[in-house]
Amino acid sequence: MNIFAERDGVRIGPSPGKGFGVFATRRLPAEATVGDYVGEQLTQREVDARYSQTCELDDSDREWLESRRRRGVSCTGNCVQRICHATSTSSMQCMQLVAVRIPAPSDLQTPRPGSTDLFKLSGNCFIDSEDPAVATWTRYLNHGTPNLRVKSLERGYDGSPRVWFVATRDIDPGDELLWDYGEDYWFEDDTIA
Repeated sequence: MNIFAERDGVRIGPSPGKGFGVFATRRLPAEATVGDYVGEQLTQREVDARYSQTCELDDSDREWLESRRRRGVSCTGNCVQRICHATSTSSMQCMQLVAVRIPAPSDLQTPRPGSTDLFKLSGNCFIDSEDPAVATWTRYLNHGTPNLRVKSLERGYDGSPRVWFVATRDIDPGDELLWDYGEDYWFEDDTIA
C-alpha cells in the first residue's frame, strides 16, 4: 500500500474513525507541493453510468466494471470533487474545489467513510483514483482541520488535467495530512470524525 508514499515523505496508516490516512514522515514546509492526485480520467456520462446509475452501461463500462471486480477493486464512486471556475491571473485556468457526494448504488460495495476518490475538473472531466493501479497515496487524504489546500488546472503542462495538494503550514513528522472536503460533501446524518 506504499503507492509512492515513502518517496514523498509520507506514510499510509490507520486514522482513528476514518480508516486509512496519510501521515508525514519528515517535515513538510508551508507552501510545499506535497503530492499530485492521479487516477483514471472519466467523462460525466461515465460517472453517471458507473457510479450514479442514471444512464445505461455501454460495452466499455461493462468491461471497466468486470476488470474492477476481477482485480478486487471497489466500485463505490461515493465522492465527487467539483472544481468551479475561479478568477485567474494567468493564461492557465485555475479552479476552486468543492466536494460533493455521490451515494453508491445498492448492488455495489458499501461506500468507505472518508473516501475522496473522484475529482471533477470541468463540466465533463473527472479524475477517479479509486483503482490503486492508477492512483497515488493522495487518495487516502482525509477531511479535518486542514493543513493542505488543493489546487488544480484543467490542463497542466502536458495537456492533461492536474490536481495537487500544497501545505498551508509547516507539517511535522507524525502529523496527519488533512484538507477540508467542504460543506456540500456531507449528508445530513453524517458524523464527522
